[in-house]
Amino acid sequence: MHTDGLHPSIKSGRILIEKALKNWFTMHTQKQKQKTQHHHQLDYQQQRTKYQELQKQQSQIYEDNNQQHYQQQKQRQKQKMQIKYHHKQYETKQYQEYQRNNVTVDNNNQYRWS
Repeated sequence: MHTDGLHPSIKSGRILIEKALKNWFTMHTQKQKQKTQHHHQLDYQQQRTKYQELQKQQSQIYEDNNQQHYQQQKQRQKQKMQIKYHHKQYETKQYQEYQRNNVTVDNNNQYRWS
């Protein structure tokens, strides 16, 4: 054998190099798999907790919006009723004035519309 670890024949030298490279790659890929599995497990847990937090936030936002929407609807309905009541009063006053102004008494003391 030579000092570099290779056999003098080319064929056996190539085989030794291939074995060394294969061993090196398998060792490093196994280490990498272990790291990535652990890393992916942590990533999954972190993503899961982030997803759950996001769901809670979205749920809270939805509930807040729903409550706010309900309050707005209630306020609008109240305003509509106030406006309707106001118009009803105004129309009633107008109608009463119209009756007072347009009803005249004729000679027979009978009311009639002008």
